[in-house]
Order: sequence, then structure tokens, then C-alpha cells
Amino acid sequence: VKDLSRQVQALLREVTDLRGGRARVASPVPRVEPSAEGVLQARELTALHVVEERLVEFRDIEQLQELNRGLLLVAKQLAREVEDARAGADREAAAQVEAARRDFAAKLKELEAVRERN
Repeated sequence: VKDLSRQVQALLREVTDLRGGRARVASPVPRVEPSAEGVLQARELTALHVVEERLVEFRDIEQLQELNRGLLLVAKQLAREVEDARAGADREAAAQVEAARRDFAAKLKELEAVRERN
């Protein structure tokens, strides 16, 4: 609701400025810029800060489309990171299972050897 209120206020300022013929004085919304690798360059910002400061208000359809393109880049990057993290977790889990299997196999051989001696 707060985000929608901010957008409505921004749009009302825009309409008022256009109807009154006054120059716009609204602060521009910062652009979401991808780096050469297609990854957003972010200083240590929280997700909430980014959403509130960069993604709530837009001036026109072109800027909304630009924000959507930036969000698409972020979504793709996050999807890759999630897939990489899952693959890494799967590899780690498989390695742990294999290590446990080898350990149990070795212990089983030891127990069989003890049993044969007795």
C-alpha cells in the first residue's frame, strides 16, 4: 500500500506539472545499471532499500520498461545463483554420503574380520 501510494503521488505530481505547464522539479528515479557482466553493481544496500529507492516510482512507460529490464537481469542472476548454490549443495551432500558409505563399509569389514577371528 505504501509503495502504491508513493507511485500515485509521483504520477499526480507528473500530471500536475504537465497540466500547469511548470517545469518538473521531482527528483529523478535512479537508473538500474547493469555492469559489463550483466550484474547489478550494488553497494552494500539492503533489498528493501533498493526497492524503496529505485523500483517504486517511475516517470513514464519508458522508465518502467527500463526498470523491468533491470529486474529481469536481476531475476536471471538470482536464478543462476540459486541453481549454482543448489548444485554445490547437491555435490557436497553426495560427497558426504559417499564418505559415510566408505566409512560404514570399512567398519563393516572390521566387524566381519573380528567375527571371523572369534
